[in-house]
Amino acid sequence: MINDINKFFNLPKNKQYKFLENCIIEEKIAAYRFSIKIINQTTYKFYKNNKEISHDTIILNKIWEDFIKDWTKYFIENPNITSKYVGYIFYGFYFPCENPYNNYYYNLKKYLINSVTDWKGRSVIHKISPDNSLFEIQRKYKLSDILTALPQDNSEDNFGKFINSVMLENQNIEIYGKTSDGSDNPFGWVLKTDKASYQIQNGHNSHFESAKLPLELMLSDFVDYLDNIDYVNFISDNYVMSVCWLFEDYILNNHCHLESYYKLNSNDLEPPYFGKYFGISYNYIPSKKTRELCRQNKMYENIFRVMLANFKNYRDFNRSIVLNKQKVSKLNNFIKYIKIKSKV
Repeated sequence: MINDINKFFNLPKNKQYKFLENCIIEEKIAAYRFSIKIINQTTYKFYKNNKEISHDTIILNKIWEDFIKDWTKYFIENPNITSKYVGYIFYGFYFPCENPYNNYYYNLKKYLINSVTDWKGRSVIHKISPDNSLFEIQRKYKLSDILTALPQDNSEDNFGKFINSVMLENQNIEIYGKTSDGSDNPFGWVLKTDKASYQIQNGHNSHFESAKLPLELMLSDFVDYLDNIDYVNFISDNYVMSVCWLFEDYILNNHCHLESYYKLNSNDLEPPYFGKYFGISYNYIPSKKTRELCRQNKMYENIFRVMLANFKNYRDFNRSIVLNKQKVSKLNNFIKYIKIKSKV
């Protein structure tokens, strides 16, 4: 767990100095986090934020389709890597564009490897060589080799400015990114030892939130639809396929009243996201009919995306705007069934 730098200043002075003498400093990166575990020479698992990337995750954001293609191709073309590093886990950052979270990264490869652990959980990043085409290894520095002295006013704000100036002025330090405010500052810094980690943050992730009301209106309309069908007939052990069948019946058999009654449009159902959003992956949608409906109509695409993203998590009545207790109960019973049946 990475702590904010303010917690560092709660430590006794002697512990602060001991930490600074022994810590490594690295640039804080604002990009998509990933990890890859090599199971054996032909099998690898891909993770996003410590959760295995699922079929529906790829559909909901097509950058993960590209991510899996890139690394699968790399491992197939480099069997010596997978045979040598069985049991290893690679952790890193993914840059599908120059500014994934509105902080800018120029002249970087698509992937930056930040950490590697072996099958015993030991750090072995020093054993990994960068690849000339796909990824590079994030540079780390021993802070005591860079600092000649600490600032006299060792406060949180002053310390952050001091670290920025020291790192930016050192010609041997490689800076990867800049914040979106036009300054030369990177997004931040991470200081860490084996026992503790602290961060100095200069920038902030951009966060867009779509309105909650349209989402609930759609879910309310969907619950009314559930009252008119036997949804058991649409649910299989494949979560994505089940959502496809429900979506097709909901759209094609005139059960959807979002436009005619609720006067919603496709913009109302745009997805919430951090930074840039790259759209859904049509290639991973298993039903041809669903693919066709999504391609021909943006409203249909957003309805399908909302269904796919929301049928794995129970709704909380206390946080609802228009869903009454009865509708929340019906929706949660449906979600419980699809979770059990599809094992998600």
